[in-house]
Amino acid sequence: MFEEVDDYRDSDSGAVGEELQSAKDAVEYVEMDKVFKAEEELLEYMDKVEKNIALKIKTLVEKLPISMTDKERNSVLKKSIKIIEGLEFKKLESVGGEAVDNAEHNLDEVVEKDEHNGKIVKHIISDIDDAELKAENDVVKIIKDEAENIILSLDEDAGHVAEDVIKDFVGNSDVSGNKGIKD
Repeated sequence: MFEEVDDYRDSDSGAVGEELQSAKDAVEYVEMDKVFKAEEELLEYMDKVEKNIALKIKTLVEKLPISMTDKERNSVLKKSIKIIEGLEFKKLESVGGEAVDNAEHNLDEVVEKDEHNGKIVKHIISDIDDAELKAENDVVKIIKDEAENIILSLDEDAGHVAEDVIKDFVGNSDVSGNKGIKD
């Protein structure tokens, strides 16, 4: 971490610390950018999934011994979408954060190893740059893979969320007098 780098006493080590922090900042920026773009892509795909969720809700409601108004179905649909978006965004952000943590750890290890081996500052900085480039590529790949996995399972995940929201609706609503449900 950068705090550890502050212990350096000479100006060359300060250059290493600055380069290390710059590399960490660059990796974090790449992560934030890629997560944001993946979330945008996911939102675009959610528009397509919304129709499938609406059909799933309609099918589930038809199996229930109660009826739901269009307004109630719409409410369940909106709540389902909000929940699934939140869950999937959290997955992307978690994977991205974990990738950044690993990248930062690897960058710290590069500096520690190089200093332990007595490399000159110029070579340490070059190794930091190489490790940064690799870390950025790794972060991009990890987030891309997670976004693809989310999209592949989105219909199924959304269906499960819709089921849970309907169960909550039925359990928390006054259903007395509807299609044979008894209090």
